[in-house]
Amino acid sequence: MNLTQIAVPMNSQEDIIAQLDPGLIQLPEHPNRDESFFKSAAYFALRSAILTTRGNTVPVRVHPISGAPPYTFAADYGICRIRCCLELGITVTAIVSSTELSDQKRLFQRVQENSCRSDFSPVDLGRIYLDALERKLVTNQAEFAVECGRDPALLSKAIKLASLPAVILELFDQIQDVQYRYYKPLWDAYSGASKDHFLLAAEVADQMPRPRNPDEIVALLTGKGQQQKLAEPVAIEPFKPAIETHLLWRGKPAGKVTLMEDGGVEITLDRKLEPERYEELAATLQGFLDRNGGKRNGTKPKQPKVATAKARGRATSAREEAATTATDPQLDLDLDLDLDLQALEMAANETSSDGVQA
Repeated sequence: MNLTQIAVPMNSQEDIIAQLDPGLIQLPEHPNRDESFFKSAAYFALRSAILTTRGNTVPVRVHPISGAPPYTFAADYGICRIRCCLELGITVTAIVSSTELSDQKRLFQRVQENSCRSDFSPVDLGRIYLDALERKLVTNQAEFAVECGRDPALLSKAIKLASLPAVILELFDQIQDVQYRYYKPLWDAYSGASKDHFLLAAEVADQMPRPRNPDEIVALLTGKGQQQKLAEPVAIEPFKPAIETHLLWRGKPAGKVTLMEDGGVEITLDRKLEPERYEELAATLQGFLDRNGGKRNGTKPKQPKVATAKARGRATSAREEAATTATDPQLDLDLDLDLDLQALEMAANETSSDGVQA
């Protein structure tokens, strides 16, 4: 990068403001902001604002270093602004510190400065604390909270969120989506008896298309989404068992007519039929369908294609006999079914009496 950089005296006894080549500033290796932040709308808005003003209007803070080429400075805070200027290819406005600070003091300054500008996400803050604890920059949460001006209760939640497995945190599009309000449901599910379900649900959530709604991810991980679905009233069709009407010949089973659950009808005869008997049976059933189809649809009933005089006479006699006792029109359809079943049974009886083998 060929940038015009204002020379900075490396042994200055006072802080100075200078325009620096961001490529010469070493960024911290320790946790700051999650990498997903640098793909967020907030970061792009910051970079756009810096481009519009041809530089950052709020200076970053750096301190001189040696023995780490090509770097001549190290960042104290303002990591995002330095990165924006680096990507845009412009110089960064920086305060060059003349004071030697400990890593602990630099950490405290960085957290405080971000709290006043664009605060860290809960997970970012939790990671910074855990790293500081590991490096022995702090001894406990209380010390970190006091020195950085943080709410101890929120800090505790941030630490728990940062302690969740990476496979869980990676389910969210951006680490900023993991908010303090998710602490209790996520941590309870992860640390409780339902941990196995929690990790299994994570595999399911990983199949969700992006962008993802963080509320839906949390609901799936904690089982609340499934419970809510189960709690909603569901219209369930009552079970309708099949209804069977048995056909008898001389007191013995000869077949059956079954009304199926879906409304269909199945007819089974236990005896073989001669071809002419088959045609007679088909004519009887066709007559039943034509009569009832006409009543339901308002169309003219079709005439049976095949029918013998014997079958017609038997059905007519039975109908005339029953008509003398039937007074309710609503019983007409049931009457047709009963009469045709009688005809079907009579046909089966005649078949047996004519010597047809079972």
